[in-house]
Amino acid sequence: MKIKKSFFWLLVFFILINIISLITIKVKTGENIFNSTKYLEKKNTYFIGEQVRRYMHPFIGQIDLNNKLDEENNITDEFLFYDIFETVSSNTNQELKILVLGGSVALNLSKNSDENNGKNILARNLSEVFPNKKLTIYNASLKAAKQPQQLFKLYYLYLLNYRFDIVINFDGPLELAHPIVKNLPLKEELIYPRRYSQEIAGMSKNFACIKNSNNLVKKNSFVPIIELYSLYKIKSCIDSLNVKNTPSFWKEKTKYVQRSEEENINRSLKIWQNSSLQMYNFSKLNNFFYLHVIIPNQYLKDSKILSDEEKEQFFGYEYQFVIEKYYEKFNFDNLKIKNSLDLKYVFKNIEKTTYRDKCCRYNDFGVEIISKKIAKYLKSNFIKQ
Repeated sequence: MKIKKSFFWLLVFFILINIISLITIKVKTGENIFNSTKYLEKKNTYFIGEQVRRYMHPFIGQIDLNNKLDEENNITDEFLFYDIFETVSSNTNQELKILVLGGSVALNLSKNSDENNGKNILARNLSEVFPNKKLTIYNASLKAAKQPQQLFKLYYLYLLNYRFDIVINFDGPLELAHPIVKNLPLKEELIYPRRYSQEIAGMSKNFACIKNSNNLVKKNSFVPIIELYSLYKIKSCIDSLNVKNTPSFWKEKTKYVQRSEEENINRSLKIWQNSSLQMYNFSKLNNFFYLHVIIPNQYLKDSKILSDEEKEQFFGYEYQFVIEKYYEKFNFDNLKIKNSLDLKYVFKNIEKTTYRDKCCRYNDFGVEIISKKIAKYLKSNFIKQ
């Protein structure tokens, strides 16, 4: 009799704990585990992708291990190029090597592809300018980069014996937004890469949990308590890898001086201006054509007629206040650079959607417009020095 009672209460406990687990899962995910298709779709959003495959380089900032390893580099074994694209030309004796530098937006120029012919949009436009030359376009942009990372990446590639005929550098809103929005709250120097102390701390993370976590997101046991534990393990793994959850001891070790917003903006501008001049001077020393481009952003007032899609889906972000207040100051007025292209207002009279996220990246249509502007400029101004 006692055994039956014990079994009964054990069964009651099991049922209750599973009912509570079922309710908790519904509250946390918005889905019912017995609607397996929708539940697994939701669970799959917790998949830990390739974005964690990165490390902080001691000289140039964040390096993505999904980048390409180039065989020309016989000094290091580093993944330095997001993309290396070669155009097809019957005249293989005439080759132009083009380097693309910048941050996330410049990466975007290679990520977007022209579905009609399989080429990336920037490469197609450049090949139309140089139809009788074989082009090799190296995209060495760095995710979330800002100056002086582009400058140091250029130096570093030349240190590794790379040489280029044309260097196109894309600067823009992150030159102002990252120092103010990302570095100041951590009391880091404005000149450092974005959230440098957190990224350094993130390199010590243990990635061993990823494989098990990614296996769990694909499964549904249909037992609420098991599923709740599964979600707990997934969330624990994600939290352990999140650099935002890493305590920063940087504040205790650096001399932080509190300054006004205006002064911090002016310092950020000075970092950008000095970096830009150094890149231009380096181009003269090494005999390559340097084109400096300032890119557009949706938060600059009157820079675009925003479409309904952009207003609803691609507007409202943490960088907005910095760009609205100060991006107009970001120009070539005080820079003596021979070849420069200010595209801040290139979308000014365009009503069609050109952006594809709330930060700064463009869709194929936006990339096409920018690529055509660059190609047109090179057609009129490029001379192999």
